[in-house]
Amino acid sequence: MLDKIKFMEMLGDLKEIAQTQGNTLTQDEIKVYFDEMELSEEHYNHIYTYLTENQISINGFNAKEEVNEDNMREEDSVFLSMFLKELRTFEKLNKEEEFVLLREVKNEIPGAKERLINVWLPKVVRIAKKYKNQGVFLEDLIQEGNIGLLIAVENLSNLEDSIDMETYLKEMIMKSMEESIDENMDEDVLENTLLGRSNLIQEAANYLAEDLGQVPTVEQLAEYTKLTVEEIKEIGTIAKDVVEISKDV
Repeated sequence: MLDKIKFMEMLGDLKEIAQTQGNTLTQDEIKVYFDEMELSEEHYNHIYTYLTENQISINGFNAKEEVNEDNMREEDSVFLSMFLKELRTFEKLNKEEEFVLLREVKNEIPGAKERLINVWLPKVVRIAKKYKNQGVFLEDLIQEGNIGLLIAVENLSNLEDSIDMETYLKEMIMKSMEESIDENMDEDVLENTLLGRSNLIQEAANYLAEDLGQVPTVEQLAEYTKLTVEEIKEIGTIAKDVVEISKDV
């Protein structure tokens, strides 16, 4: 059975590696990276498809030919299709049994932490689905939730007896997912703000250049756009290819 948490961490690391290589990987590079996990060819096809969906080119892989559309529903993403069947085979406990297991983890009984993590992995997926359509891929939400779960399980033995352990686990999982969503939203807002201002400056520069018969100065752009000189200089530094600004300051 696959080590899901390790796999998700490796998949995230692989995306970062691809970014350093122009968002391009070969199938051999991927197979070497996951060699110790002894994955099947079906698993690799899922990995190729997942990476392709994240704008990473895989040499020799044609996503249109390999993707099974029945597995590409929003609620059953490529990543989930690798694990949902396995998750269904995991141990299921009733309330009383889970309470006993939580106490075992708190008392640091050997093997209890691993059992508890396996019991809670399907719950992480269910929680993640409640946060979908908020700007973060479901796979990434699950990964963040599993990190929160790991941290929470490690902390159970240090909790005060008055703290409800099940509630604590849920809150830590949700906190990890919400932080990921908030971070993504902040990045989107910043990107959209910069893009909007860059477009405004570009349009102003084009208009003024035609009207004045020369490249406008920073001061002229500031007066026309109602932005400050400092804002225009900062945007010009961030997006040098967006607008040509005269050096005659």
